[in-house]
Amino acid sequence: MTSTLAPHRAGPIVVTGALAGLLTLVGLVTLGVLTLGWLTSRAACASVTSASDAGMALGPAGGGALVGASEYGGPGDPSSGVVGASGVDLLTHPDSYAELGGLSFQTATMMGGLPYMTPLRITWGAHSGIAYKRDFGFGGAPIAGSPRVIDLWWQFAGAIGIPYEHGLWSGDVSVRRPPGTGAASLLGQGAGGARTDAARGVGLTAARAGGCAPDALAG
Repeated sequence: MTSTLAPHRAGPIVVTGALAGLLTLVGLVTLGVLTLGWLTSRAACASVTSASDAGMALGPAGGGALVGASEYGGPGDPSSGVVGASGVDLLTHPDSYAELGGLSFQTATMMGGLPYMTPLRITWGAHSGIAYKRDFGFGGAPIAGSPRVIDLWWQFAGAIGIPYEHGLWSGDVSVRRPPGTGAASLLGQGAGGARTDAARGVGLTAARAGGCAPDALAG
């Protein structure tokens, strides 16, 4: 008696296995992309958090002259780099700001041409911090009627509560010079100092080098 075996058809099984493998690979790649994005986001947030703990002097609102400010630097603004105009690493010194108005320390004089490393108490909302002049910038258009006079390094901006907007944030902040005894004494002061509104043309004087300087900064 002759027995005939049915032919073995492996095609559908092979195709199904290959498809399952492909779908698994796609799933793993998608999971990897999502994980990488999450880790990147966490790293950016960690940078801001660590900035607030990196020896910066932070405190409550401190009053002062109301001026236009913007942020710069950070992962969303790579063109700014991480080195200030004087060659200092701003990631190592996040409590930094740039005076605006020109293309050199001599010509960027929107706050009167403050000396290098001049400390300022900068307030946004209910928070303030001490930052030091380590950079300069050309500046831009006024902000809600206030002269744009200062750029805040993104880590310092985050430490006083300003949301990171990839170098695009701009708004009003209050600035004032520390007393002669230094930044620690300034943070110990209350918020009772007079608040000058530069947006209404009050509290601006002619700068020594041809810009405009709030009264609270001129000295």
